[in-house]
Amino acid sequence: MRGMKAIMGIGFASMLAASASAQSGSDRIEVEVDMIRASGAPGDADGKVRFRDDGSRTSVRAELEDVPVGDYDFYVNDILRATVTVVSTASGTEGEVQFRNPLDPGKPLLDFDPRGQVVEWRSDGDVVLSRLMPTEQVNESEDDSFQSQKIKKKLDVIGTSNSSGTIQFKSKRNKADFRLRFKGLVPNRVYTVTADDVELGTVKARRNGKGRLDMSTRPRGKKINLPVDPARAVIEVWDDDVVILSTTLDGIPLGAGFASSGDRIEVDMDSSGADVDAHGEAELRLRRRGRIDFQVEIEDIDIGTYDMRVDGVVVATIDVTTQFSGGTEGEVEFSTDNSESNKLLLDFEPAGAFIEIVQSGTVYLSVTFPS
Repeated sequence: MRGMKAIMGIGFASMLAASASAQSGSDRIEVEVDMIRASGAPGDADGKVRFRDDGSRTSVRAELEDVPVGDYDFYVNDILRATVTVVSTASGTEGEVQFRNPLDPGKPLLDFDPRGQVVEWRSDGDVVLSRLMPTEQVNESEDDSFQSQKIKKKLDVIGTSNSSGTIQFKSKRNKADFRLRFKGLVPNRVYTVTADDVELGTVKARRNGKGRLDMSTRPRGKKINLPVDPARAVIEVWDDDVVILSTTLDGIPLGAGFASSGDRIEVDMDSSGADVDAHGEAELRLRRRGRIDFQVEIEDIDIGTYDMRVDGVVVATIDVTTQFSGGTEGEVEFSTDNSESNKLLLDFEPAGAFIEIVQSGTVYLSVTFPS
């Protein structure tokens, strides 16, 4: 716990204990809220408050980060509940306090209920962050939960860029958060962040060269939706078409039906039997900035030129040649980005299309691509 000085209150302990008892055997109750920066607060200031009742224990966790180091007061309904010292860390500045009922060593007793109350972080009497804590309940099931993990690391500088950045990825139960912080960017320039070449979002640098991107599987406040699983992805920051920052995460995949980064659809083609050794694959992949790539590859089929038909229309030819490693192979690639000189323009819709590999009227391979 970072520099916490608890201020004890009275009046709600018996109520919370009764609540914990009443929740025994039921799903967890959790209410979490992202706080809102007050006028005049540091531009990067961020914080959240979480109330949780799991049946046997009730807790409140209040966090703040990316504010100047020093002491901050945590208020609930205009009552001082704790003073926290914000310190510097590798990923920025942060501080937190956790209240528990029953009492845990080193943590203040939770003897208040923040739901339906205004929660605030103050510095020297001035409000920095605040929010009305909602009263609604969120019942969670553990069946689709993510693995608990928290990863912090610096982005590697590519080339001669003067920029720097840190990345934090954390997941727990049914929520995953992904955040990046940058310094040394060119003021007012827009940068693109990708995971395995899939665009996550853009960052517009402020006048001081700083920037941020906050994403979540359960976005609230200024967080945007996290569209893919970055747990094992290559994270890159692009200045136009040049990568300036990069790192590879080594986390635990989110799973639970969550789309992986660089999400792709790949299917095997069916053989007609005209060439018993022939096989092929069709693949569609989403790339950064909304680009879509589509590729068809055929192997172990007689050398020659084959037509690729989509819903009965020839869209390309494939030259099959002998490979140095043995066997035969040919492929064709398409992209919605017409600047890709080695790829044909993807001007048809692969989803749901019937794709065939044909030579002299004989169909060798075919597949209906998933929609």
